[in-house]
Amino acid sequence: MRQEGAVVMVKWDGERTAPGDSGPYTVLVSGARLAGELLRADTHSLEEALARVLFEYTVRFWLTGGD
Repeated sequence: MRQEGAVVMVKWDGERTAPGDSGPYTVLVSGARLAGELLRADTHSLEEALARVLFEYTVRFWLTGGD
């Protein structure tokens, strides 16, 4: 992903502590291939957030060869 110009950001949000919130972990992916879009996952598990954005990136660009 980095070699394709992707930027990955990880956020730990200490203010998200309520039982019904989206979780303290956010992973964002941006870059030229996304053409201004962001891939984003907000979860209670860092591993899940990473897995979600990696899966979406894989489906969009590596499995389909899409641009």
